[in-house]
Amino acid sequence: MSSRLNDLWSDLRRRQVFQVAAIYAAGAWVLVQVVDVLGPTIFGGNFERVMAWLVAVVVVGFPITVILGWLFDIKPDGVHRTSPGSATGVFAIVVSIAMLTAGTAGFVWLIKPDVHSDRIANSVAVLPFADLSADNTLKHIADGIAEVLVHQLSPIPQLTVIGGNSASHFRSDATDFLSIGEKLRAERLLVGSVQKSGNRYRISTRLIDARTGKNLWSKRFDPDNQDIFESQDEIALEVAREMDILLSEEVRDRVTRDITDNLDAYELYLLGANSARTARIEGGYAEAIDYYERALEQDPNLALAWGGLATSYFWHATKGFMELEEGIKKSGDALERALALDGELAEAHAHAIFFNIAVHGDMPAARRSYELATEYGPSFWLSYQAFGMVLNGTAQYEEAIKVFERGLELQPYKPEPLLRANLANAYSGLGEYDKAVRLGTANYIDHRGTDL
Repeated sequence: MSSRLNDLWSDLRRRQVFQVAAIYAAGAWVLVQVVDVLGPTIFGGNFERVMAWLVAVVVVGFPITVILGWLFDIKPDGVHRTSPGSATGVFAIVVSIAMLTAGTAGFVWLIKPDVHSDRIANSVAVLPFADLSADNTLKHIADGIAEVLVHQLSPIPQLTVIGGNSASHFRSDATDFLSIGEKLRAERLLVGSVQKSGNRYRISTRLIDARTGKNLWSKRFDPDNQDIFESQDEIALEVAREMDILLSEEVRDRVTRDITDNLDAYELYLLGANSARTARIEGGYAEAIDYYERALEQDPNLALAWGGLATSYFWHATKGFMELEEGIKKSGDALERALALDGELAEAHAHAIFFNIAVHGDMPAARRSYELATEYGPSFWLSYQAFGMVLNGTAQYEEAIKVFERGLELQPYKPEPLLRANLANAYSGLGEYDKAVRLGTANYIDHRGTDL
């Protein structure tokens, strides 16, 4: 047997099979890696399909190339059939097939692209930006810029934007972007950092392929005063370009619509949004209301601040921190002002869902508000939570489940506990208690030790 193996080995070397296999493997590896890096930009949503076909073709081509390398030689005067060697018979054939099988398996392992988890198609997660100030006083700005970018990207119907609770568990100064991408089910991650010197901010941003960890785009901005708003517009538009999304003129206008040109009002709005986002049941929304009102003193036309004020007044009153009638009146007035300033403000329409059903008992109006909220901001997850709760309250459980599940798609990692709790209630309403229990258990695991 040793003699036969030696003969086979000599024949393989003489026929240059190993050289042919090595050259093919190296070329295929380079090709697959290049397509894996550039493919998402070139092929957009068809990238996964193109990559699957490419891998299939090069895998099939490997054994064919090796067999041709065994049978033929390429010489200066052309291609010739290789002369027979001493390795013949059944033994040589069996061993050759085994080696070819093992070589093909090794080749597949060598050229395989990064394994992509179950990602949401055309999705981007906006992580809270890192505060790089020496005294750590820009956290509200860093978080706020990320939140405003979610607001700007949410109107793009071809894009799923993951932010809010799920993204808040990870910051832009993290390093394990592959793991973060898997947890958020995102194809891309938008990360960044904020510094400030005098009047001037420094905003650094990167768009990362969450499947490979590779940078797709990066840029540093040094905006002064209102230039910060132009920087945010450019970031949002660049994300769309890098993800091969063509924006209609109408959607582009929504993405780049002016928030305010007053930097002081903008900072106060971000402080209010941060306070509302982190408000505790026992403290109410007094601080958020104060920041929003101060922002509106600086810029009475800041629609986002009017929308935040409407929501804060509503929950501040319904939780017993101010007279209910007064709170409802102020919430309604602020909501009306927000929509008068910006009739396409998804955040205001989302609040109108609750307001129409809780104050007016008007289900058709609540549904219309939901339709407008999801038209103008299809990735604004609070719209789905709000309308799902309305559907639960009217025992429309099957529709509620669909609405909540869309909300959970936008909050795939440790989502807002009320979102999952209300989905559990919908399943309970249909008698599917096993699903309700699983959702309740997941809520407990994700949020134990915190205020649900």
